[in-house]
Amino acid sequence: MDVSTPSRRPRSAESCPWQADGRFAADLPLEDYPSTMLLRLAQAIQQQVSATYARAHGLSVAEWRMLARLNSEGSVQLATLCRALAMDKAYAGRLLRSLGAQSLVTVEADPAHGRRLIVAITPAGRALAQDSCAVPTRDVQAAISPDAALQRLREGNPRFVAGQPIQCDLRAQVRASAGGQAPFAAVLGCIDSRVPPELVFDQRLGDIFAARVAGNFVNDDILGSLEFATQLAGARLIVVLGHTECGAIKGAVDNAKLGHLTGLLAQIRPSLERLHYRGTPSSKDQALVQRVAERNVQDAVTRLNAAPVLAALVQAGQLRIVGAMHDVATGRIGWQV
Repeated sequence: MDVSTPSRRPRSAESCPWQADGRFAADLPLEDYPSTMLLRLAQAIQQQVSATYARAHGLSVAEWRMLARLNSEGSVQLATLCRALAMDKAYAGRLLRSLGAQSLVTVEADPAHGRRLIVAITPAGRALAQDSCAVPTRDVQAAISPDAALQRLREGNPRFVAGQPIQCDLRAQVRASAGGQAPFAAVLGCIDSRVPPELVFDQRLGDIFAARVAGNFVNDDILGSLEFATQLAGARLIVVLGHTECGAIKGAVDNAKLGHLTGLLAQIRPSLERLHYRGTPSSKDQALVQRVAERNVQDAVTRLNAAPVLAALVQAGQLRIVGAMHDVATGRIGWQV
């Protein structure tokens, strides 16, 4: 019996084509295989598409696919949704938790079969699926929880920092909002030109109320404005937005005197006094200025939470009030929650 190693059959041109230099394709480095090059190309396209969807919709491609499917179905069993999207339940569950945190979908037990889950799109989810630049309506506003409103702002700031804002036709939004407004949040901010709330949170026309005063403190006028924004107009969230290098805070630290500015700075001065600072305060002390700015935000949040109209909304779960600090050097926002 011949037990010698059988010789290999020569590879045909069809099974392994020759290269120009006389090598078989099988002898090429792995990264030069056509299949590998196609895979890299597909990955690059996927990354570009994902970035495009994130800029346009604030969602991943997978989240957008799920939302688009629910927009056409309305409501569907989780198992059916997974089959339609070719997803396993664990992965679908992660997507649904993310979409649910933004009040875009709901997941509830099937009344007819308690062990089955029904996934449904919310009015806010339908509005986003139909047009990510759609001006909020009352139905959309009512479907957003305070926590979901906060999450939207949390997700918007990284887009601003990365220079990848959602692009919308402002003229179309002007026309769409002419008949009314239904913002989901209100922001009390400083007049500083470097901290426009709509931009730093990457929100669009009709998304947020913006009350601005040097030093972002609370007085009766600001309080009345925020009571209107929430109790009457339906906003679900109030953010007190301070920032670094604030001129009003520096003026309060230095106890500056100038016309009507004197009275304005007197509204901020108590935040310095509550720090029990030893020595002579000076705006040249950057650490002190930052501490006063942060304490000023905290004091504003405390006063808003103590206001009867707003407190009743918070108690009812219809409103949340939080503080935040914007870094003018980086654009990033740190949260006091």
